[in-house]
Amino acid sequence: MKLSGKHNRLLTVILIVHIAVCVVFFSCFKQGYHSDETWSFGLANSIGQPHFTINGGIYLDYASASDWDNYNEWITGKTYNDYITVQKGEQFDLIGVYKNMTLDHHPFLFFWFVNAVCSLFPDKFSFWYVFVLQMGFLVVTQVFLYKIGEIIFKEKKWTPLILCLFYAVGRGGMVTFSFIRQYSLLTTLVVMHFYFQLKLFTSENFDMKKYMFPVALTALMGLLTHYYMVSVTFGTTLMICIYLLFKKRIKKMFAYGFSMVGVIIAFLIIWPSSLLNLKTGNGSYNSYPMETQLKMAFSDLLKSVCGLEIDPMRSYTHSYVIAFIVLASAVILPLCFLFRNEEWFQKFISNSKKYIRETAAETKNEGILLYFFLTILVITIIYLIVLAKTVDIFRMGESYTRYMFPLMPLICLALVGFLEFVIIKIPLIKKNSCVPCIGLFDRWFNLLTGSAKYFYIQAAG
Repeated sequence: MKLSGKHNRLLTVILIVHIAVCVVFFSCFKQGYHSDETWSFGLANSIGQPHFTINGGIYLDYASASDWDNYNEWITGKTYNDYITVQKGEQFDLIGVYKNMTLDHHPFLFFWFVNAVCSLFPDKFSFWYVFVLQMGFLVVTQVFLYKIGEIIFKEKKWTPLILCLFYAVGRGGMVTFSFIRQYSLLTTLVVMHFYFQLKLFTSENFDMKKYMFPVALTALMGLLTHYYMVSVTFGTTLMICIYLLFKKRIKKMFAYGFSMVGVIIAFLIIWPSSLLNLKTGNGSYNSYPMETQLKMAFSDLLKSVCGLEIDPMRSYTHSYVIAFIVLASAVILPLCFLFRNEEWFQKFISNSKKYIRETAAETKNEGILLYFFLTILVITIIYLIVLAKTVDIFRMGESYTRYMFPLMPLICLALVGFLEFVIIKIPLIKKNSCVPCIGLFDRWFNLLTGSAKYFYIQAAG
């Protein structure tokens, strides 16, 4: 489905709103820059010595006391300036950037972009250089998010626009592209990868010839941006392979599965330093149990997307729910047995069965797309488990939420899909769908703007 003139203009308006929100926040409300944002420039532009305090050519985790440079010495402003800028005659040194990143914990792709942009302004520095680049990532992300909405929501022409607006006005959509780090590019590649996987999944006869190349390319580029891309790629590949196995399309399953394995092999060939990074790790010590870390991550993810929170600490809520179900069953089941022969009760059962059959028939037609909502859940679980295992969430504080930026567009998609496929099927809402849905979106909008205002006040970069 191609955009009509009206929808094209409205999507443009949403992009302008999203960019404006980021610009206002970045220029007026952001209170400072995280050290990693400055290191983004140093890693990309200081060829030969990517870590300012460590002698060149030494891997970050292998540096000893004798390897520390600039220690107990006076450092001039020019030295700092040279660290974060590209000097004349050294522009576009992508090989140098690649070598720099072999001494760090991250792949090189985002830093290529940083170096290329800064090479246009030799001996000059501004955070705005990369911020403008990230506005380009924002546009690509929103366009592909809209395209995903077109596939998922089909004839519902307004829902993809609501999806894009939902992401644009949220805290997550604002901070993702205002934080000068590789997570903006990773977010773009995750959305693109999800789109091409969805196109492949919904294509006639699972057309790998047409869609496998962009699926593999976006996966590879994502891996060359950040290792967390493996959670998204693995989750999506796993769900598609399970689907193909269930449909007994074994040859397609193996062809697809081995193609994705080929992506991993290509990644290791291009970036063998990943093996060193996996060996040394990030040195984090998780001070809280895995369960608490996961709850905290999920709570902050929801807060960034729609302003809702859950209590990450242990509680007895689940016990109360189980007790309520047991007590309710103890009352309802005997009543059902008592009234089993009553005409009104039999009519109620008959109508309920009819409604379930009709809903199941509708859902069957949407089954493939609903399967992709389940895929989002699987991706989120895998991603958060990896995050909780590799990062000390409580010790890092607010800054750790950057790792969840790539999930936020997919969570927006899942929440909007929940409205479309679940809430709208409730008979009372289905009959009067307009007013309740407007009310729900109004509630979400209030939560989003409220969380954004809170972040404007509290943000420290």
